[in-house]
Amino acid sequence: MAMTDTLDGLSLGIDIGGTSIDFALVDLSTGDVLCTEKTWTTHDDFSIDLENGLRSLEMRLAPYKNRISSIRFSSTLATNAVATGNISGVGLVLVGYSEADRNRWELHNEIRAAATLYIRGGHSRLGEETEPLDEEGLRSGIQAWGRWCRGIAVASLFSHRNHAHEIAVRRIAGAMLDIPVVCSHEVSHVTGVFERASVAVNNAGLIPLMSAAIEKCGQSLKKNGFNAPLYVVRGDGTLLTSEWAKNRPIETVLSGPASSIRGFGFLATQQGLLKKGERVYVYDMGGTTTDIGALIDGAPRCAVGGDDRTGYLPGVELIDAHIVPLGGDSLVCHRGNGRIDIGPKAVLPLSRGVERFPKIRELVRNMDDYGRSDLSNDATIIAIDENAKCGESGISTPEVLFIANELRIGPRFFTEFRRTLASQSLIDALDAMISRKEVTLVGFTPTDALLVCGEIDLWDPGAATKCADFLSRGEGARRWSDRVLQMLRKQLSIAVGQKILSDDGYGADTPDGSRMIGNLIAPSDDCNTRLFLTRRIGKMGLPSKMFEPSFAEILSVAHFETANAVGAAVSPLTFRFTVDIERLPLGSYRAFTPWGIVESESFSSCVERVRQESCSKNDDELACGIPVVFVSCEEIPTSRVEGPRGILSAQVRIEFAATSHQQDSLPFGRRGQPKTK
Repeated sequence: MAMTDTLDGLSLGIDIGGTSIDFALVDLSTGDVLCTEKTWTTHDDFSIDLENGLRSLEMRLAPYKNRISSIRFSSTLATNAVATGNISGVGLVLVGYSEADRNRWELHNEIRAAATLYIRGGHSRLGEETEPLDEEGLRSGIQAWGRWCRGIAVASLFSHRNHAHEIAVRRIAGAMLDIPVVCSHEVSHVTGVFERASVAVNNAGLIPLMSAAIEKCGQSLKKNGFNAPLYVVRGDGTLLTSEWAKNRPIETVLSGPASSIRGFGFLATQQGLLKKGERVYVYDMGGTTTDIGALIDGAPRCAVGGDDRTGYLPGVELIDAHIVPLGGDSLVCHRGNGRIDIGPKAVLPLSRGVERFPKIRELVRNMDDYGRSDLSNDATIIAIDENAKCGESGISTPEVLFIANELRIGPRFFTEFRRTLASQSLIDALDAMISRKEVTLVGFTPTDALLVCGEIDLWDPGAATKCADFLSRGEGARRWSDRVLQMLRKQLSIAVGQKILSDDGYGADTPDGSRMIGNLIAPSDDCNTRLFLTRRIGKMGLPSKMFEPSFAEILSVAHFETANAVGAAVSPLTFRFTVDIERLPLGSYRAFTPWGIVESESFSSCVERVRQESCSKNDDELACGIPVVFVSCEEIPTSRVEGPRGILSAQVRIEFAATSHQQDSLPFGRRGQPKTK
């Protein structure tokens, strides 16, 4: 099947989250959503749940199976790994910088490298070599990393202008150690070497995780008879080939939220709900988090550099989303004096936990036999699957084995169990097992509150009611659960309102912003009218229908429960890169492109040469084998630096797009119309 054919016809979108896996089959030529499915995740190995979902869809997919031309998936894997700092075993090679140079920059503390090797070399801002690469020092240093190193990141001085030394380091290190070597100029186009180094280290650490996930996904699909090419959603809501994603997994950070927001834009456009030029805000409430982002002309708004959850990722273009640790699986705590806290920790809902771990029912029945102080304020339970593999890289320490054996006897109340651990080494081992998700924490959540109040009918409402009655301290299960839901609505409203007002210049740190956010929820002493925003808000995710903010018009679309999978199915396949252009001392201009240096007499002629040469390059050089057509070559307005004799420097953004019906499905068209050479 030709590559261009894979981007037409039917597309199967899959979103792999921490709480559920969602599926959507979309006809890209008509925009019709043919079928959807949501399956709950119950295993640490997502491929088991993926196959269960595919089997549940088997009958509905049967008429279309041979016509599915592409499969596209988004996930939270890279986002969670970066957010939790789960990056290890990466060595950093810094070319052209010393340790003293590094210590002058605050950013060096952000770099998660296990060890750093400083070697001579590097280039000037005009791309000229300042010192030869110290190959002997490189070989000596790399040799010492052989036992522990699982990946290498290399960042060289001004490598975004001339990447020869980074390429040389990759060639030498790759020949010595059979591990991934990531060049910083390929994952971030910023001047600062430490900024690029930070992104390269994260990328190198993610490669084993994402490569394994993509392989598992592909194997599960083939096992169930799906042979169409597999694509992965970027963090800006566009597509990567699966091979590209294995090498550039950093680009998949915020893949899940990007799919969600793009999916809502697609569905709302298909249903005629969006107005041209309108900025609409979308919130997607899942089990662990709520993602809040903006749509402009139906497409996700993006920003460069990451957010509070992902950390600083300079030069990486991601969706402009506000990620709030608030969802259907957030742990609910009773803190005394009637105060209820929700999140940020997420657990398995109790009503669902008793079905996965039946022995939990006995603990719940006997809650009243324990003092409330013994159960803390949340009655969290800890359990383990019988066949769980425990220990770092599957290697169990005596402490890990002890904890696993104790929990295999039966689930325990977390506070009580932790108190029985006799040494700090056992406590540290328990914390590590929780971090690695080798054990499961079960507790009362907003999902359980919905069951108690009769809003949904799932799993075991009796267990949820018993726990709510215990935690309510005499208030009553129904009344206390209703307060839990009211608190969740309030926290969600504040989060959505903060994002909208912040984007309009009224941040929470400004006097007007603080007052306005308060008035979203209730009138204040100096304002007897609740604030009602003119921005319209779209809702997505299964829990979202229970928790609508009351301060704006709410847009609801068909298939909103699985809009993330729809977004994956309709994401466009694009390729883009940024080119620096610099004025030389004698007045001519030099452009630094992925394929080398381009020079011309004037700025405009230099831009035109870059455009022409980019169009003439073959797919393998530019886009990793993706057949594309030229879309645009535009100067980035904020990048221009003017001098007495004209432009001193600027950046140009070049974009290509795959040719398919799918491009026409983008709301209101693209920023520029695709052109042939």
